[in-house]
Amino acid sequence: MPIVYHPLVHKLKGQIGEVQVNELLLEFWTGSQLLTDLDELRVGGEKPVQDYYSLRAVAQGFGPFYENLQRAIMWIENEMNSVNDNPLVDVDENKIHHNANFTGYYVTDACDILKMSIAQASTWL
Repeated sequence: MPIVYHPLVHKLKGQIGEVQVNELLLEFWTGSQLLTDLDELRVGGEKPVQDYYSLRAVAQGFGPFYENLQRAIMWIENEMNSVNDNPLVDVDENKIHHNANFTGYYVTDACDILKMSIAQASTWL
């Protein structure tokens, strides 16, 4: 296992998305010859000591994207299943509530966050 994907590296960082992306990467890279095993290098390997940065930093780079995607899904699903009427009529209490549940900030913020994450992800080689 390449040391950059060792679970301890990401557990110590403490970011949930990074840990989850790393778990996916560990499964994906199992058996690959594309990544450097430092233990092999220590006994006379001729490969570079470090893999390309774009390979070493995938969990750190895509962890925030993963968390933002999960947050966006939650916000949008909540909005799709919520009450957005104004006013709201509470028949049990015999009251009318004038509110601002019709605002779309959760949806627009989710879209803005994902837009930034997609733009950042597109810079990776």
